[in-house]
Amino acid sequence: MLKIQELDPVILYALPIIALIIVAATVNKIYRGTIPVVFDRTISWYWKSRQQPNRTGTSEDKNACRLSDIYAIQLIRKSVSTGSSSSGGSSGISYQLNLVKKDGSRLNVTSNKKKSQLQLSAGKLSTFLNVPIWEFSTYTVM
Repeated sequence: MLKIQELDPVILYALPIIALIIVAATVNKIYRGTIPVVFDRTISWYWKSRQQPNRTGTSEDKNACRLSDIYAIQLIRKSVSTGSSSSGGSSGISYQLNLVKKDGSRLNVTSNKKKSQLQLSAGKLSTFLNVPIWEFSTYTVM
């Protein structure tokens, strides 16, 4: 049986650091994954943020827009990879739900690996906003 005193000091110092990195990465992922997505009909704005948007009407905000600026909902398939293939990374398919604005720009609302779940969300959102769905989920965006 291996005793802790027999371990190399480098390993003893590295283990808590590795554990701390893993905990920090997990907390960051949870925090980012709980960012609210809001479609507020009372003020006629969409935003993806923990704070209500400035509502100055700037088209440069990547996380907010007026509901009246939304032209369509885009549902696309996207290839995703984690790490490089040479280092054992994996790849797969994910689906994105984007808002297409009248000026042609897009705002990402959410991503999901389950196409059917995203299609259901897109349908509800299409009805709520009274805009069409552009579904390109059979094509892959690189």
